[in-house]
Amino acid sequence: MKKPIVINISHLVDKVIVVSDGNYIAEKVKTNLGEQIIKILLKAVNTATREPVEPSKKAKIVEFTDIKTFGDVCEAVGTTEEEFNDIFEGLGLDPDTLAYEKLKLVVRAINPQGWKADWDNSNQKKWYPWFCLSSGFGFDGSYYGYSASYTGSGSRLCFESEARSNHAGKIFTDLYKEFLTITNQQS
Repeated sequence: MKKPIVINISHLVDKVIVVSDGNYIAEKVKTNLGEQIIKILLKAVNTATREPVEPSKKAKIVEFTDIKTFGDVCEAVGTTEEEFNDIFEGLGLDPDTLAYEKLKLVVRAINPQGWKADWDNSNQKKWYPWFCLSSGFGFDGSYYGYSASYTGSGSRLCFESEARSNHAGKIFTDLYKEFLTITNQQS
C-alpha cells in the first residue's frame, strides 16, 4: 500500500486534506478553495515518488540574467502568470504571503535547475539579498551564511551564487519589499 500524500492546508479547511493517487477527502472547506485548487495541488506532486514535480517540458531554459519580470520567472519554471493567479486568486492571502509565493518561484527560476541548499553542508555558501531600510527600501548587496540562522529574506529564499542573489535583489526589489515590510494596506 502506498503512503498517502498529505498536503497541509488545515488553515483553509476544518479537516486536513489527505491526497492519495488522485483521490482526496476534504470536509467543510472554509474558503472557496474547492475542488479546482485541490486538483492543482495534486499536479504539483508526483504520486509515485512523493516529490514535487520538476518543471514541465514547457519550461524554458534561459540564462538567469534574462529573467527581468515575474512573467519571465513563470516562463522559466514552465507556467504563466495567468496560471499562477488562477491558483492564488481568491484565497484571501495577505500581500506578504502572495509575495513569498512569487519569491519562491523567483528563486527556483534564477538558481541552476535542480540546485537546493544543503543545510547539512556548512561549507556550501547560501546567498541571499540584503536590503537597506534607512532611507526607503533598496537593495544593499548579497551575503551568505554557512550555518548561522540569521537571514534577511528567509532561508528558503537563498541562491547558489552571489551573482544570482544580486540579480534577484536588484530586479525584484519591490517583491522583496512586499514580503519583508508591513505596508499601510497590511496593518
